Amino acid sequence: MSTTPASESLEKVSEVASSLPQLEAGNAGDGTEGLSSVRLWVLGSAMVVHWFMCTFNICGTGFLLPVIEADLNSSSGQVEWGCFALVAGRMGDIYGLRSAYLLGITFCTVWIAISGFMPNIIGLSFARALAGAGFAVASPAAAGIVGTSFPQGRTKNMTFAAIAGAGAVGAGLGWLTGGVLANATRYKWRLFPWIVAAGSLYPLIVGFFTIPKNRPHPVDRKIDWLGAAAITASQITLNLGLTLSVSNSKGWRAPYIPPLLVVGVLLLGLFAWRQIHLDRLDGQGTTPPPLTPRRLFAKGHSVLLAIYASAIFVWAAGDNLAVIGAYYYDQVLLLNGWESGTRIAPGFLGGFLASLFAGVTLARLPAKAVLLICDCLSLPSGIFLATKAVEGSYWRADLWAWLFIGFATDGTNTVANVIISNVTDPEDQGVAQAILYSFARFGATFGLAIFTIVRDAVANTERSHLSAGTDAPLDWTDEQLSRFKGIQAACWTAATSIFLAAAIVFVGFRGWAVAGQSQAELEAMRPRETETEVVPEDSVRSGNPGRDGVSAGTETSEGERVKEVVCLEG
Repeated sequence: MSTTPASESLEKVSEVASSLPQLEAGNAGDGTEGLSSVRLWVLGSAMVVHWFMCTFNICGTGFLLPVIEADLNSSSGQVEWGCFALVAGRMGDIYGLRSAYLLGITFCTVWIAISGFMPNIIGLSFARALAGAGFAVASPAAAGIVGTSFPQGRTKNMTFAAIAGAGAVGAGLGWLTGGVLANATRYKWRLFPWIVAAGSLYPLIVGFFTIPKNRPHPVDRKIDWLGAAAITASQITLNLGLTLSVSNSKGWRAPYIPPLLVVGVLLLGLFAWRQIHLDRLDGQGTTPPPLTPRRLFAKGHSVLLAIYASAIFVWAAGDNLAVIGAYYYDQVLLLNGWESGTRIAPGFLGGFLASLFAGVTLARLPAKAVLLICDCLSLPSGIFLATKAVEGSYWRADLWAWLFIGFATDGTNTVANVIISNVTDPEDQGVAQAILYSFARFGATFGLAIFTIVRDAVANTERSHLSAGTDAPLDWTDEQLSRFKGIQAACWTAATSIFLAAAIVFVGFRGWAVAGQSQAELEAMRPRETETEVVPEDSVRSGNPGRDGVSAGTETSEGERVKEVVCLEG
């Protein structure tokens, strides 16, 4: 029996359809098993608790630093876990997200528990640095696990929203818990790391039984250790330079600040050169793959650049407006730790509402619109605080500032996680999430340095003006006013930072695509093609294409009908 062009085309369609992979619900196509609804719920709860404990630990420890310093008779500093996130994210992609998460959370839990027993600041800093490294491994892996295990659409949107909301609640409770312990007795700070370690047992144990096994993705398991050392050292030196510039009496004039910043920038340049070089040689097998492959920022993924850039300014404002507020309540209004914590606490309720808003609307509104709404809602927060009187009403200004500031950070967190999980390949999920965390933590450190510089410069100028240039000590009313003027300037800077984040989103996001829809919703919106129809040539000429106008048809692998009139010869 002779073949016809129509039969050949039908055979090709069948071959293509049979060759397409068949995915189960909850399978992202990366080798992980499909998960039941119950298992997804339990797994999601573990990731929610993990992020809750992460922010609980960061905010609570930050509040307890003065108590720790008094107990150990020394000044302390925090190592930014974001410094290790990029390397940890790539290791998670190479060796498997499940292994990376369980190793990281176990390492972190052990060292946080040990830190509560440390008798001096050196031991405490060492233990917390190792715990931070564990968090750096576990957190990008946790986001990657959600991105590859949960089906695209509302389920994944709400899971990421719940994680971001838990982070907001954890930050608030950490702040309040730190305030309680700070006012109880100076030795009670040791309870805090043990609380964090106990709470971290739930995601560790539940994760062990519920996180699906996935195969290590890249064939080449080599790691760019030179690039890893360069970027880690760069982030550490830049963070030290920015942090020490605001924590020493000489500020930027300290002799070690410029060298730290210069070395950090040079190491960052070395890392960038190394990644470009490795990307050119990628696939040849002679060099390790780059830590940040260029495909992450190729055409179609350019939206990630806008997300990462906006994250710097969002977290610069969001994290540090709370620091500015704490300074205002402590150094201007002379409130104690508990009173300051309760006034700032509504900000974490606002963060929870922001994540919920983003999770619900992502399936209905364009991601660009959701981000712009969140940024615009947070923008007035700095303005509220910048335009109030020294002892103005809390209910008219402060409350609304704290309620809305979380929309920028937690809304961005939810949207960014969903977009990253949707547009990046499974083997790049860990590093893509790690880049987000690195940019966010750098933004927080950078913002702290800039806002502190602005605050102190304006406050010193006001002191000089009130003292008529004599540098004579001011009475409390004038000193209070000087400090408040500096705080107002810092709040204006925070508002400007969020405006810049919104501008980056507006320019960097091209189009108004809805990012949070499921695959079924996306398929339903695609234009339907024509159904293949095989009819005799003379029937076409006579205007009678056959019975019901269709004599043959086939379905594509996506379930859509392909309609096409094919003319038979002879």
